[in-house]
Amino acid sequence: MNHSGRSVRVATGSNDPRSTHLIAALRRNARLVVECNFDPIGSFAKYAAGLLSFSLDRRDWWNKYQWHPIVRYARRRNLLKRLLAHRNGCDALLLWGSWFNPSFTEPRGGLPFWTYIDQSCSPAIDEGDVAGSKSLRARQAFNIYQNQIYRDAHGVLCMSNWAREQTLAAHNLPASKVHYVGWGPCSVDLSDEDAPLNTAEPTVLFVGNDFHRKGADVLIAASHIVSKRINDVRFYFVGEAHRQFTASSDARLVFTGAINDKAELKRLFRSATVFCLPARFDRSPHVLVEAMSAGNPIVATNVGGIPDAVIHNKTGLLVERENRDELASALLLILQHPGLAREMSQAGKKMMRESFTWDVVARRIVSTIAAEQRINDDEGNRTRQGTTTLLRVRP
Repeated sequence: MNHSGRSVRVATGSNDPRSTHLIAALRRNARLVVECNFDPIGSFAKYAAGLLSFSLDRRDWWNKYQWHPIVRYARRRNLLKRLLAHRNGCDALLLWGSWFNPSFTEPRGGLPFWTYIDQSCSPAIDEGDVAGSKSLRARQAFNIYQNQIYRDAHGVLCMSNWAREQTLAAHNLPASKVHYVGWGPCSVDLSDEDAPLNTAEPTVLFVGNDFHRKGADVLIAASHIVSKRINDVRFYFVGEAHRQFTASSDARLVFTGAINDKAELKRLFRSATVFCLPARFDRSPHVLVEAMSAGNPIVATNVGGIPDAVIHNKTGLLVERENRDELASALLLILQHPGLAREMSQAGKKMMRESFTWDVVARRIVSTIAAEQRINDDEGNRTRQGTTTLLRVRP
């Protein structure tokens, strides 16, 4: 029995643009039988679900729409129709996310399915929640539905160790069913380059659209401390930002806005001395491994999935969130010690190449599926019976 990659026949279902990177890696490391974008759904279903889930709170509305039974049913039909059209058979279905249940009539008797997630839906009251609020009640309701998805799934594949622990805490699952497999870069991947780290022109790079959650304001506060010690340092902020962040006359702070030109984004990564992500929270930041691929030493907060990639004192420095003084001290340590910066640069690029490419993630996924399902190479093992069982759809 061969458990190594290419013997595993995989079908994928997703509506997330990030999944294209994983799907490409699965083509290289497994037998990708069929892929399905389970969106877009029909106009009637879309507008009916939008109307029935309406909320004045846009975030609450978005969540309710994504979880609405009409949307779940339409997406499930798209997926299963695509699988029915492909009659060569496969060993497992890999879903990006856990928005809906493929709905086996006999959950363990049909085609095994796996979910690849960056976070589960926790029923617990978290920071910023209001007890009894509509958004909290909606999240708690989806937690119950997600329990059913995970119950029927053969496994839950997590981008980060934080997501694994959070999933185990939020759901009554055996630890053996929930696996860490990692994540990879999406916008920029410079792991095939060996350009030297820029230490001649001290530059700090921040990339992210959600400036508040990513902690841009904390970096701005820390920049004033750093600038007093290093006069020629420059701080580049890439991403959409509210006026409150960009209203600054300090020439050392450069706000570029969103950059869609990948060549320009690569240039900024190559020119950075250190990459900074002082996030208040982040699940599995793709930008972090993109910076590592460019050989940037990292200064980041010790939250979410960040510690998976940033090994303190090896690939970068971890600081507590919202601590501008600690953040400034960490930046100064790297900026003022070129030798340390180069060591972290080399260690980070090596770690990214070995642990945070999509090929590595794909190999972990197919290895986990093969080991758990004990797939053999008999072409007729699950082909017709599995697909038929999967296609018995219920609302």
